[in-house]
Amino acid sequence: TIRGVEMTLRRINGRYIDGMLNYTYMFAQGKSSSAFANYSYGNSNTVIPNKENPLDWDQRHTISSTINLRIPTDRNLFGTPIFNDLMASIIFNYGSGLPYSPTSRTRKPLINTERFPWTSKTDIRVQKVFTYNRFDAKIFVRSENLFDKKNVNPNQADIDFYHNDLDGDGERDRRAEGKYNNIRAYYEGRRVWAGIQFGF
Repeated sequence: TIRGVEMTLRRINGRYIDGMLNYTYMFAQGKSSSAFANYSYGNSNTVIPNKENPLDWDQRHTISSTINLRIPTDRNLFGTPIFNDLMASIIFNYGSGLPYSPTSRTRKPLINTERFPWTSKTDIRVQKVFTYNRFDAKIFVRSENLFDKKNVNPNQADIDFYHNDLDGDGERDRRAEGKYNNIRAYYEGRRVWAGIQFGF
């Protein structure tokens, strides 16, 4: 059973700025997240669930937004040509925590009873064109995950290390990388590119 609502706001054809804001509120529940889940339960002598639980993609809240800034040639914003031929964009994504299944100590599985923390990612690109006669130079800077947010990758996380208190300090370890420090347990951190392109 999947139900929810989605809302989108758009600004188009703005003089300098346009953008989009999207929000989704969703429930996704069912007896299994995979066509092979019950087969796996049977092979491992685990009780096959007979009631609905949150599915693996049951993400309650998601937000995405894009803001684009474009300043044309010869606009002389604020009375100066320094901002002419400037383009910039910011993309932001947020998602509430996805569910995960901790290890059960009985034959009855704990299906998606816990959740990972929320995730967020901000990407930015700035581009400026300098023109002289028939010669132009395009300079750009681009960054993904600008704020270097450490987002858990549910498909690679070590559930036992993340959920349990294996170091004995009385609190859950919250170490998705696990015993062998799997770097794929987190999505990529900040990355930055810069470049210049010439034309004539």
